[in-house]
Parts: sequence; structure tokens; C-alpha cells
Amino acid sequence: MNLNVLKINGLKHSGTSSKVEPYSDGNGLFLLVHPSSAKTWQLRYTFQGKRGKIKVGDRPYSWVRI
Repeated sequence: MNLNVLKINGLKHSGTSSKVEPYSDGNGLFLLVHPSSAKTWQLRYTFQGKRGKIKVGDRPYSWVRI
């Protein structure tokens, strides 16, 4: 599922748990929706047989129209 601005802005945390809800954009890129409804990007990767995660960006996701 490729995420676009309309899909991302429509995502809300379900509120049924206190866990982060991930939404995949493909190739290891995920948008994480936190219980506070803040959204952050995460890249999951494998390097030399070991899995890792990298937070992408230093601020929660926000859409700014120019």
C-alpha cells in the first residue's frame, strides 16, 4: 500500500491499545501512528544478516501546504 498525503492525514490511532500502529509504504519504510496520534517515519533494514531500525527525521510528520 503506497501512502499519500490524503491517506496519511486520514490515519488515526485506533485507541484500543497503547502500542504504536505501523503502516507500510513498501521497501521497509513505515509510518508509525502513536497513541497520541503523532506520526513518525521509520526505516527497517537488514545489514550483514542483522535487522535494524532507523527513525527518519527529527520531528513528527506534519503536512505543510505552500
